Amino acid sequence: MNAKELKYLSLFEQMCKGDFLTEAVAKKSFTSFLNLDFSLALDVWDYVCSAHEEEVAKSEQTSALFGGIILDMFYKKGMQKTVKALADLPSVRRAVFSYSPEADKGVPFNILVDLLSNNKTDPAEDIFKCVVKNERIAYGPFMKELLERVFIEILKKNPSKKLEMSRKLATLLLSYVSKIKTDERAMLEQRIRERM
Repeated sequence: MNAKELKYLSLFEQMCKGDFLTEAVAKKSFTSFLNLDFSLALDVWDYVCSAHEEEVAKSEQTSALFGGIILDMFYKKGMQKTVKALADLPSVRRAVFSYSPEADKGVPFNILVDLLSNNKTDPAEDIFKCVVKNERIAYGPFMKELLERVFIEILKKNPSKKLEMSRKLATLLLSYVSKIKTDERAMLEQRIRERM
């Protein structure tokens, strides 16, 4: 066993001795893990989110911690690696998008906007499957704001042309706009159809 692995095991032991579902212990532990090795830190995040998913799902505070605060720490350390982790690790994706009250703003919101405006529909759909189940956010207003931002980002990429989106992207957006239970649904569906 090399020095890095010994340090990792020592940090993991320290984390487990404390109440790592609290903000102070989690932030301290994940700061240490991220300073040691990003991929090992991801393993710990994945472990906590899967082994303690019931607690993350039940507690708004715990879901905000592991789906918001810890996400922000990873994102600051490595944006692309964090986006890839959300695509590859279902338990982490659920913590961020199914349970966190922060799923409709900040880093999670921006990640989804970037995926959609870059026509990366497969990872975006995996995120939508989580967001639609999140009872801690207002889904209709979230979708309305999301569409506004996606339209703006698409226009920024090609300001000389009128706003058009791929059929695959439009179909994906329509399928999740159709899940809105308020009056906004019809207007948003129309706006998407106009850009197909």
